[in-house]
Amino acid sequence: MKKFILSLLILPISLMGQSLEIVSFDSVVVGHPTASSDIYGFASIKNNASHDIEVMVTRTVDTSNDLTALNAICWGLCYAPEVDTTPTPITIGSGQTNSTEFNGHVYPPMDGVARTGSITYTFFDKDNPSDQVSMTVMYVTTESFSVFNEEKKKSEFKVYPNPAKDVVFIDMHNINHGDARLVVNDVIGNTVMEQQLSTFANRETVDVNALRSGYYFFNLYIDGNVIGTKRIHVVQ
Repeated sequence: MKKFILSLLILPISLMGQSLEIVSFDSVVVGHPTASSDIYGFASIKNNASHDIEVMVTRTVDTSNDLTALNAICWGLCYAPEVDTTPTPITIGSGQTNSTEFNGHVYPPMDGVARTGSITYTFFDKDNPSDQVSMTVMYVTTESFSVFNEEKKKSEFKVYPNPAKDVVFIDMHNINHGDARLVVNDVIGNTVMEQQLSTFANRETVDVNALRSGYYFFNLYIDGNVIGTKRIHVVQ
C-alpha cells in the first residue's frame, strides 16, 4: 500500500548502458521503523537506440536483512515478492523516456528497529540481455522520519497473534470515537478484506480463514484516516 508518502532523493545524474539510460532515480528512500509499511522509489529510463526496446527488470538484494527481506518490483504491474525478474516487458520507443512504470518497494517489519539495506535493479533488453543498465537504491528506516501528527501518536492498536491462523485479535487504545474500519491489503496493495470495528470494544476478533498463507497489512482507519498499519503473517 502507499499510505505513507516518503522523502526521496532524486539524482540529477544519469547512468547509461549500451542503449538504455537511467535518467534519474531515487537513490535513498526513507521511512519510519514503526509506522511505514511500504517504502518505495521511482526511476526514469530512456531508450537511446534507433529502434524500440522491450525492457525488463531484474533485482539483486545487496543487503540481506529484515528490512529488505520482503520487497517487490513494479514494472507496469506490481509483482509478488517472489518474482526477481519481471516476466512481462514494457516497450520503450526510440528516444523515449519511461518515468511512470517502475517502483521498487520494500516492506519493513515495523518492529521499531532502524535499518539500512540496498537493492540493485537492472534494466535490460529482452532480446539482448547484455544491453543493460543498473542502479542501486538505499532503503532506510529511521526514527527521525515522522509520519504521524501528535494526535495520531496518542492512538494505538495491536494486532495479534503474529503469525496468525484462523483469527486475529484487534486491541484499540485511546480510540473511543469515530467510524473505525479495518482494511487488509496484500503485499502488492490489493484490498483483500474489510471489516467494521467498534471503537468502544476492548477487543475485536477478525476471521482470517479466507486468507491464503502470506504477509498482509492490517490498516486501521478512523473516520477515513489511517491511524496505523501492522504487518501480519497468516499461516494456514
